[in-house]
Amino acid sequence: MININLIACSKCKGKVPLNDLRADKTGKGWVCISCYFLQHPNLNIKKQTMQQQVSVQVRNVQKIQPATQNSEKQMKDPIMREILKRYNYQCSACKYKFSRNYEYKGMCPFCGKSNILEDLNVDLEI
Repeated sequence: MININLIACSKCKGKVPLNDLRADKTGKGWVCISCYFLQHPNLNIKKQTMQQQVSVQVRNVQKIQPATQNSEKQMKDPIMREILKRYNYQCSACKYKFSRNYEYKGMCPFCGKSNILEDLNVDLEI
């Protein structure tokens, strides 16, 4: 027997599995995936995940491209490599360590405090 924990969405009050919850726009509550996409209409993740599911279902039918082509394409685009570069941060309030894009100026994903993030990649020279 499978025990699935159902949690209530803070917006629509529907019961959903824990895996389907996302932080709401304020970062203080939990909403289901459908309410999350209502709060963030500019995100195309829903379409991308649906396309990924379709490609997984028809993977046996589709011709899979060799991995060497994908790696060469990534090597040719240094701008994308720079954009995807991730840095380590530590919240000075709760000491939570996490990594994000190098331009990240947001709040701590653990405690929600903002403007108190320390960049751990900066070497201190004394």
